[in-house]
Amino acid sequence: MTHQDNIPKIAINKLIQMEVVAYPEVKKKVIELGDAAPDEVKAWLLQMETAFNQFCTTPEKSEFLRLKFWGKRISNNEICNLMGVKKHRLITWKNELLTLVGKNVGMIE
Repeated sequence: MTHQDNIPKIAINKLIQMEVVAYPEVKKKVIELGDAAPDEVKAWLLQMETAFNQFCTTPEKSEFLRLKFWGKRISNNEICNLMGVKKHRLITWKNELLTLVGKNVGMIE
């Protein structure tokens, strides 16, 4: 039994979402620190970027990532209107992204 077996899936998803939201600020700080940035933080950034590259296979997915998690936070309905997609597509993309990030950073198997 792994530690994640004791944590409800919704809690793990919330933690992964927090990692995605934090990414731009952490990257900015690592750039500021340069060589002084901790190696484990640099490794985390690489893991996150790998997941983002795996996810962002279309311009629409890249736009979803930006709109949903970075910058001014807007609702799913607003994202649907801006992108011209149905809400179920956003849910599918969100689940796909969180799974990729979770696997890359070792939060899920």
